[in-house]
Amino acid sequence: CLFLYASIVDQFFTLKDFNVFYHSVTCGIPAQCFSVSSIVNYLLGVDGAEPPLVTLYFSIMYKLFWLNQVMYHSVSIALNFAMAFTVFIFTKKILKKTMLAGFAGFLFLVSASTFQSTSSISFIGVIASSLFAFLSLTFYAEWYSKRKLVFYVLSVVASIASILFGATGVIIPLLLVSYTLLIERKKVFDILSSIYFWIVSIPSLTYMLFQAIGTVTHKSTLGMSGIESGWIVFVNTVMSIPSVVLGENMTS
Repeated sequence: CLFLYASIVDQFFTLKDFNVFYHSVTCGIPAQCFSVSSIVNYLLGVDGAEPPLVTLYFSIMYKLFWLNQVMYHSVSIALNFAMAFTVFIFTKKILKKTMLAGFAGFLFLVSASTFQSTSSISFIGVIASSLFAFLSLTFYAEWYSKRKLVFYVLSVVASIASILFGATGVIIPLLLVSYTLLIERKKVFDILSSIYFWIVSIPSLTYMLFQAIGTVTHKSTLGMSGIESGWIVFVNTVMSIPSVVLGENMTS
């Protein structure tokens, strides 16, 4: 895997990467990149509004490393390995088998979509949003089994971070429902009646609500409404490795 990703490190930036750089540099100091107005514009899907944490990330990285592509790619690769490790931890918790859990993490690392997202630094938002979404699920699973408040708080924080990094965070409610159905075979209504479920889901639901409001007056930069683009990310991510792992667990 290290050999596979080593070929990416020296790749220079694409046109889309420089476009992200432009938005990050022109936002000013890091505090302005993460202002209330920038967050609201992002939630509403205003044209040109990047996810706040993505803008903040590039603003800080640009000041520290300028255009050193090795550092940017290294961070993307590190996040992908962190995601693979999270998949390993969660799968091991479900299946109680280290070998199968390790295989699930390996599959994530070598999948074509994972490798492609790492090749361009502009995908850092998708990578980080996916990581925090799955971290939110993993922390929620730990809290569900151990009932320790610290895990629940971490799940909520990860849920917020996922949304502020990108639209992939909209899958969090589905992941929570899938996990609860897998563990206890509860009815969906019983899950939806839990206040703990709704608190973790608030960031995702807030994002979708703001995107729906934003479509009343404008279209997103992708040429489609913000809520439509969010649900496209939703469907694509559900079909990715983490969701495949959940599906395999339910049939085993």
